[in-house]
Amino acid sequence: MMIEHDVDGLRFELRNRHDFSWIGRYGRVFDVYDTQDSGNICFGVHANGRDLFLKCAGANTTMYNGAPAGARLAAFEAVFDYHLEVEKRNYLAIDFYDGSMLYDFESQRIKICDIDQYERRPYRNTMGRMWGSSRFMSPEEFELGAAVDELTNIYTMGATAFCLLGNGVAKEDRSFEGWCCSRELYETAAKAVSSDRDDRFASVAEFQGERLADRI
Repeated sequence: MMIEHDVDGLRFELRNRHDFSWIGRYGRVFDVYDTQDSGNICFGVHANGRDLFLKCAGANTTMYNGAPAGARLAAFEAVFDYHLEVEKRNYLAIDFYDGSMLYDFESQRIKICDIDQYERRPYRNTMGRMWGSSRFMSPEEFELGAAVDELTNIYTMGATAFCLLGNGVAKEDRSFEGWCCSRELYETAAKAVSSDRDDRFASVAEFQGERLADRI
């Protein structure tokens, strides 16, 4: 079953639902190239008197017969393993979001950048709304005086899972529809982003144990 999408009045179909709300920051879409067999979907975007060509991976186009979940899961695992080391060194992943990840399609490797806001534990929220993208931030990162700790790291990694393996990063759209991996892994990620700290995993290492058990 194909799912119809509409971006700036242009309609096209994909095999799963995908969040394209981010395209608006680049301009108005005037054309869509949705029949690629590579698994990519492309857009012609007009902004400030010029035309841009945007290529988006992982949207599961109608002509693609491969398994995009493998390249995306590998990227998530690399980011996750890095943050296992962050936890071991008693650091907190503050201001980590999708802009902190760079993917090299030639080498098929993901790189992490912009980690200058990471802090050592123990740490408390002294700002109210802390640095970062709200799409990746836990409730305690908005609460003045709240403890920011390993449970915060777990939330961040759960949000990263939804960014790389789901429809996108919107908190209001963390549904199973559009998730590219197993139901078990989805439920593991959903537990990690619980607004109730007591419902999350106790550590990133515990989250890892569940993640490896579930896979895809």
